Amino acid sequence: MPKEILYLDLNKVDLYVSENMKSDLVIESIIKGIELGDDIPAVPVSRIDETTYELADIDDFPLEHGGNHRAVSYFISNMPMKSVILAKRKELSNKLHVKDVILVNDSQLPESDRLDFRKKAYSGYR
Repeated sequence: MPKEILYLDLNKVDLYVSENMKSDLVIESIIKGIELGDDIPAVPVSRIDETTYELADIDDFPLEHGGNHRAVSYFISNMPMKSVILAKRKELSNKLHVKDVILVNDSQLPESDRLDFRKKAYSGYR
């Protein structure tokens, strides 16, 4: 059964994420894609209530991808976030609001979080 895609306005809902630092270059690349209308995969989320969401726990949904970079990119670009609800929960498991994620120099992160690695591993990065 296909999952329903929805677009969350991150100015009107609260989104909680699981990682506190993200690569500045990866975020910049995704923002370019958003602005150019690229087909970016939906961010998997869990719904807490009408105005509160969090990134879905990928341990519960192993075929989905995290979404921290995409969530931050949509927040910064001020564009509705393409998402899909995978679960409904009664309480948050992530306590970090997307607005509190810190962008750090790409070279300070582990190799798998850097833009060059991601460009080799996944198509679509700009």
